[in-house]
Amino acid sequence: MRTVQNNECTLILLFFRKFLAVAEKGDIGEKPRIYVYSLETLERKITLSIPFEIKAQEIMCLKFTHDCNYIAALTANPDYIMYYYNWKNGKIESQTRANNPPSTPGPVTDVSFLYSYIIWFA
Repeated sequence: MRTVQNNECTLILLFFRKFLAVAEKGDIGEKPRIYVYSLETLERKITLSIPFEIKAQEIMCLKFTHDCNYIAALTANPDYIMYYYNWKNGKIESQTRANNPPSTPGPVTDVSFLYSYIIWFA
């Protein structure tokens, strides 16, 4: 994973098997977007959007599952919400708040997959 950041945008590049996922920071008043590209054809496969009810403009963590069928995305301040996408269908399978987990104070900042389990890191 590679993160490129400056005052205008933040990009998270995530390579996994034959795909590349890019999370782009939204401009003022815009929501962040996730683009998935095929590394074989170099074409954009899909653009994933964040629901409009959030205020976050940035995705701070982006991960593929081990089978490459899903993507987990964590939004940044002030919302801290984790979205679990079935990216091939372009749909959000589930979402949850990612701040103040029961055993850890503060927001979740990273996520990892252990087969079918999701592990949060604060």
